[in-house]
Amino acid sequence: MCKKVKLTHLIFADDLMIFCKGNLASVNRVIEALSHFSATTGLEANMEKSSVFLAGIDDDTRNQIIKRTRFAVGEFSIKYLDLPLLPKKWRKTDCWSLIDKITQTIKGKYNLTQSGKYSITRSYQALLGHRPHMKIVDLIWTVVALPKHRFMVWLEVQGRLLTQEKKLRLHIPVEDNDCCLCDEQTMETTMHLFEKCSWTKSVWQELMKWVGITLTNNEIKQEA
Repeated sequence: MCKKVKLTHLIFADDLMIFCKGNLASVNRVIEALSHFSATTGLEANMEKSSVFLAGIDDDTRNQIIKRTRFAVGEFSIKYLDLPLLPKKWRKTDCWSLIDKITQTIKGKYNLTQSGKYSITRSYQALLGHRPHMKIVDLIWTVVALPKHRFMVWLEVQGRLLTQEKKLRLHIPVEDNDCCLCDEQTMETTMHLFEKCSWTKSVWQELMKWVGITLTNNEIKQEA
């Protein structure tokens, strides 16, 4: 099934499931990728919360894989977010808990339009409840901006933009730390790029004048 849909991994929030062939060569490639990720980001897999699930292999290969990964061996069936994870296709009975959970969540929260039709958007908003609206969201996610520009600015607002300073803290080698937009010879940080840089300041002033929105400094986050 994984081969047919070219499925290699699934990510749920901060949980990761990786699929590979049941041989030592494929497992080695996965471990090498994880090691490279760890060396780049400084993050490592939690061995106490990591498991390997094996199927359709002989005992010798099984032992080699366990020794290579050093993960605990998991056994089916298991549950994730109260749903069963199985090595085969779900049956109808396996979906009952999911159907019941969805039914209980949306019960009494259907939202209809003025014409009496069911509205998915309004019902979804009702499930989320009231959320404060940020002016900066309208500025970022506007059809005027290109998708790559929206994404870059949103990363900046969340403090996740990969600046030269952030690269150094992630132990990524850089040749030049200075801002590439101005001649101030100042390290490239989020705060500098979007607030302190003389070139950026002129751009912000023209942009805010054009859209009629004034942004305060506390809406710009430094990298965490």
